Amino acid sequence: MTLRRTLSKGHRENMAFRLAFLCAFLFAASAAAADPGTLPADPRLSPVRVELEKTVSSAARDGLPAEMIVSKVREGLAKGVPPEVIRDVAARLAQNLSASATMLRSQRAGAPAPSLVRVVAEARMVGVETESLAPLAASHEPDAVVARAVEVVTDLTMRGYPARPSASLVREIAERDAASLGRVVAGLEAIRTEQTVSRADALEALGRNFRSHGASLDTAVSRSLESGDRAGGAGADSPGKSAEAPGHTGLTGSGKPKKPKK
Repeated sequence: MTLRRTLSKGHRENMAFRLAFLCAFLFAASAAAADPGTLPADPRLSPVRVELEKTVSSAARDGLPAEMIVSKVREGLAKGVPPEVIRDVAARLAQNLSASATMLRSQRAGAPAPSLVRVVAEARMVGVETESLAPLAASHEPDAVVARAVEVVTDLTMRGYPARPSASLVREIAERDAASLGRVVAGLEAIRTEQTVSRADALEALGRNFRSHGASLDTAVSRSLESGDRAGGAGADSPGKSAEAPGHTGLTGSGKPKKPKK
């Protein structure tokens, strides 16, 4: 009985601790969600707080995702970055967000969703040119689909794929098979490694098969992975590969010169 009461007491204390921790966590999370654009009350920001507050307020007033700037400030504090550098980085990020929103407004009807502005700004931060993103932004797909497509282009760019053809292909997929956007990167990586081709050639192979095999990403990936299909259209029956093609060596499968026709 004593052991049972001890275990029961320990169990109750453990449950009470877990409940208290959960309540504290939920309170903190709700407070952060209620005002995600508030700068942290860190004394290290004192020399630049006024400027940072202006930057964040201006972004929020323009309908930009100001919480992205606050997040960058928090990241700088966590890494011990000097306050003046944090201020300058925040200002550049605000300019990037503004330029991204301007580009989106020029390509799409109505005000772009903050989430779309965010992903475009992130794409620009990793080196995706505005000229590459503009055609994708001009798509008639909903903001959520375009945002997912931009994320895919960003991922591909960070992996070394050329941005412009990546954006062009991803736009086609977004408009004709949007549900498959999450599988684009894996499909291209499979083509590149299994066919031993460059990233540019992997994009070309997938695009060619996507356009000619029913506008299904999965079908296009499977066709691109077939041994007879190589980037550049060098399939078994493609021009330039038959024995009759110009520039062919004239050797047959047996290795003997092919006899000229009479």
